[in-house]
Amino acid sequence: MFKCLIPIKLFYSSQFYQIYNKFSRNKSLSLLLILISQSQIYYIICHPFNNLFNMYARPLILFNKFFQNINLDLNYDDTQIWSEIFLFLMLAMQLLYILCFVHLYCCYRVKVQKQLQRKHYEPIQYREQQLGIPFTQKEIYSIINLIGVSEFYITFGTKIFKYLFHYPIIQLALRKILTLQFQYTNLNTYQILVLIITYLVFILNIFSYFLNEAHDVQFSFKKIDYLSRFYSNMTKVQSLKIEILIIIVSILDNLEIDQIALLLVDTSLLILIIAISYRHPYYQEKLMNKIQIQSFSLYLCIILCIFIFAEGLNQDFSELILILIPLVFQISNLMFVQQENKTETLSYKNRNFDYLMMNIYKQCEEALGRNGILLNDIKYRLPKNLNLYALSTNHIISCQNVNGCFCSGYKKQNDHFITRQQFKYYIKELIRFHYELKLLSLNKNNSQKYAKSYFYYILYLSKVIKKPTKAFHEIIKLKNNMYTGLNLLDQMFTNSVELLVKDDFLRMIENKSITNQKYDCFKVFNYNKSINEWKEQFWCFAIKVKIMVCDTIKQESYITNN
Repeated sequence: MFKCLIPIKLFYSSQFYQIYNKFSRNKSLSLLLILISQSQIYYIICHPFNNLFNMYARPLILFNKFFQNINLDLNYDDTQIWSEIFLFLMLAMQLLYILCFVHLYCCYRVKVQKQLQRKHYEPIQYREQQLGIPFTQKEIYSIINLIGVSEFYITFGTKIFKYLFHYPIIQLALRKILTLQFQYTNLNTYQILVLIITYLVFILNIFSYFLNEAHDVQFSFKKIDYLSRFYSNMTKVQSLKIEILIIIVSILDNLEIDQIALLLVDTSLLILIIAISYRHPYYQEKLMNKIQIQSFSLYLCIILCIFIFAEGLNQDFSELILILIPLVFQISNLMFVQQENKTETLSYKNRNFDYLMMNIYKQCEEALGRNGILLNDIKYRLPKNLNLYALSTNHIISCQNVNGCFCSGYKKQNDHFITRQQFKYYIKELIRFHYELKLLSLNKNNSQKYAKSYFYYILYLSKVIKKPTKAFHEIIKLKNNMYTGLNLLDQMFTNSVELLVKDDFLRMIENKSITNQKYDCFKVFNYNKSINEWKEQFWCFAIKVKIMVCDTIKQESYITNN
């Protein structure tokens, strides 16, 4: 029964991450997307209190109208036709998303079958030679373009769709569902069809959201995608709480529940989200984390003003909000900087270990630039680089393996570095050193935590230390020892990391002065695997020969006896 799922699992684990990362969101696009997303969240949170804004904060109504358009909540007070058109369009986009997946899967299956049919790569004329049906150049380009379009659309559907349409779908779909269910007994055929489509769109939207949350991860210390997040359970909890907040507010808004209860729900969930955001940053890019924290701090400030002044004191608070907005931004920014530069104990059990290492690497890059900086100069840059200073000095002071440790090549009698560039190399090697100790301290039975740290370590070797040979050796070792024990998601991440390392490895080989030679270097790393496969095939052949010999002996003895 489950054999039919094996090709799908192979397609997912080997191809999906490449398709998902067909393009990366640069800084400008990321800023635009996160501002649109945060504007939509603001509108959904504040929409239930429109009547209070009308009475006690009329100037802010203009902002709410603007954010209403960003949230695609058009013609709310006029007609419901817009929401139906919007939901039909979203269903069409979601179905097209699924069709693109099916198309790419079929192309993958055809490719695999052709590889099985012939041992070595043959040119595209293979079909012409075998079937007599030639591929024209136009057909070849059409096939390639169609695959490229499908991959691009899937990337758009996962990386961009969430920031443009996810929250509008939740609000409009829940409004339509609750409105139609109140008059369930009087629905005509068209309304029943709309209700079914709305449920379908809502479910597919939630599925797409969690698909994006599971895969929107990068393990590289180098900035590739500015909206990718850390691979952490706490970031999943954070995104789940935001999703719960939006869904609960949208439901309670349409049920017209008591506004004080809604304010209490908003306040409690926003405090939880802000607390998690400070302790466990969601995005790898510092600016995106700052925007998210400042946005939710502003939402909390507005909700508290509504709760205290509108519901409690029945006083106008529009001027107060305008005064508090820059103050909230400044306070949240100071708290963010303080949390970021807070000296953390270097523990290999720390949930934020990868974030700490990445933060130290970024601080090193920012503080040193191209020229680097002397170790004793860092003492005068406090408190900006506390973690960088603490990590670098603690190891040199406390290192007991004077001759065997990597720091012996950098350490001097006065514990200072002669050159600025030398300190930069030292920090990079120190991060590598701590990752190796962390991997030794982890329990391999906890495959998820071990694989996560291994991914960061391998890409750090390949991208930062510039040792793709060692990185490739590590990824092959990981695949040989742990691949079958990993869950499907981590298997997919393993294959994606392997592809990134392979690219760096091949680039390194191309840069060498090797002429008139072509090496299949990857066969060297797969030597043990090939030997084991050969042993299995030889053993099967030996069993068959044994059976044939036994049958022959039996036949000869039977003929002799007769």
